Amino acid sequence: PGWEQGTRVRLKPICEPCQRHLNEQFEIPASPLLKAMMDGSAISLTARELVLVAGWSAKTALVLRLADKDTEPYAAEVIRGYLGHMLKDATPPPNTTIRLGYLSDSLHRSHEGFLPPGWPDALDPHRGFFGLLAVPGFVCETIVGPAPVIRGFIDATKDDDRFVLIWPP
Repeated sequence: PGWEQGTRVRLKPICEPCQRHLNEQFEIPASPLLKAMMDGSAISLTARELVLVAGWSAKTALVLRLADKDTEPYAAEVIRGYLGHMLKDATPPPNTTIRLGYLSDSLHRSHEGFLPPGWPDALDPHRGFFGLLAVPGFVCETIVGPAPVIRGFIDATKDDDRFVLIWPP
């Protein structure tokens, strides 16, 4: 209905059973919610549905980052650790913040960007990971890193009404 899925990303750094388990935990249960959001439906999410959408956002951002050929080996190991946590606990990794924002082609594009003033476009892999996923209808922002980095980001963006914080709950 107006959107198409891109080509599938096959990851050699993630074993097939792990990829399947991540999909079973996040991709499959979040799919109906994501499709409704992509179609522009106004929906209310339960606490469990917020975990699913947040988990999908974190999983997708981390997997895409891991698939990037420019990802440094150290960062790849850190990302695998985050995904391992997700496999074990069925939640986004600790020290993660995830926000959702409405995205419309009919709105004028903002030249402000999404990050708070003074934040770098990319975090040092030793300090954290930033991922922004734009899909039809909405945008997901995922940041994983040390607690001071995450607290600083949440504090710096608490008045940004373009996004809704969905993780941490």
